[in-house]
Amino acid sequence: MEITEKKYIEIIKENKELQNKVSDSTFNISVLSNITLNKLKDILEYPLRKNNINAKVTFGNYDNILQDSMNQDNSEVIIIHQELWNLSSNLFKSHLISDLEEAKKFSNELISQIDIILENLKSKKLIIYNSFSAKNFTSELKQKTIFNLIANDLNKHLEESLLKYNNLRVCDIDQITFNLGVQSSLDFRSYNAFRDLYKTNWLQSYVSTIQHYIYSMSGKIKKALIVDCDNTLWGGVLGEDGFDNIEMSNNSKKGEIFKYVQNVINQLSKKGILICLCSKNNPEDVDEVIQSHPEFVLSDENLTLKKVNWKDKSGNIKQIAEDLNIGLDSLIFIDDSDFEINLIRESLP
Repeated sequence: MEITEKKYIEIIKENKELQNKVSDSTFNISVLSNITLNKLKDILEYPLRKNNINAKVTFGNYDNILQDSMNQDNSEVIIIHQELWNLSSNLFKSHLISDLEEAKKFSNELISQIDIILENLKSKKLIIYNSFSAKNFTSELKQKTIFNLIANDLNKHLEESLLKYNNLRVCDIDQITFNLGVQSSLDFRSYNAFRDLYKTNWLQSYVSTIQHYIYSMSGKIKKALIVDCDNTLWGGVLGEDGFDNIEMSNNSKKGEIFKYVQNVINQLSKKGILICLCSKNNPEDVDEVIQSHPEFVLSDENLTLKKVNWKDKSGNIKQIAEDLNIGLDSLIFIDDSDFEINLIRESLP
């Protein structure tokens, strides 16, 4: 993600510059939370505005989620974050509580609140409900606590609620923390002082995780994947190594990576993503691989268009967009060559 390459101060600056440049009407996103998430505003607005979604992020009143859920008439997207540790000072200040009955009662009360919140927001286009985390404050403990049991009960209920509310999506925040590591994710000193728990890196990864939900419901979803061949779909250069020596077999360490890539593309094709080839190669050589190579997963049925020639890739991609009758902003281009990637980035930003 481009956003992870920027410092927070750079994101603020560039987001402000984009504010008056996006042509779309305002796209309102509300964040309802019981902790401080102020940095999320710029970190979320910036990539959406880069993709011509004129996002405006606002925050509900601190720790007032239930009441605020009744007053969201102007927002298309609602993001809800309930930090479990901060929900009850009496129950969780000592996270080694052992009163199962008290914990179950607390869990049931929260489940009732969740149901009311979801019902209040059932007419919204999209609800992103962050999962409940017990690990933020118990990751160093070797034994599970009742705190973990409560989180499991709440997350199970959220998963069950997905069947009832078509506009609901659940984001697994523990997975983000696991990927980054606790030290890169959480700031306990800032939490104790300002109830501001998550570091910038975590918030950037969080936005990377949820933004496809927003693109999908706003119509900004990508429609076509354009893929190079040599060292992208298979290992090696077909024109130099030959049909028998390119690598894409699970029997080789290098080849299994390309086999995995082909399987991912195959699944995208089944989900309706248009798959196109854009490769500097002899077309008859590539056709032979597609039709005859025993290790090649894809087939002509998976491939909507093939631009296999020695022409400039920028021109080929323009032609693909024209042939498919979709905008250039609906395309994703994958290539192993830094030169080709930079050329496309400059000519077709």
